[in-house]
Amino acid sequence: MYRNIPSMIRAEYGEPMSEVIKGYALMGYSKLAIASALEIGTQAMRAWVRRLGLEGCFCRMNYNESCRPVGRGWPKGKPRKKVN
Repeated sequence: MYRNIPSMIRAEYGEPMSEVIKGYALMGYSKLAIASALEIGTQAMRAWVRRLGLEGCFCRMNYNESCRPVGRGWPKGKPRKKVN
């Protein structure tokens, strides 16, 4: 089933999709967190970010605590190689 994502977001938030995504990004949310908040898939979210030219709004250094990756060897969880 086809969903018109931009019109759904405009109806819910009263703003264009680009402004909604940019607002969430400025609050420190990751693409994954924004996709779940907007109830769209992660691939669709990444595609819309590319189409709207919003790649520069996302920086891992600015993510809030709930969106930061954690674990051994941040960010991928792999252990880091020790340099002798």
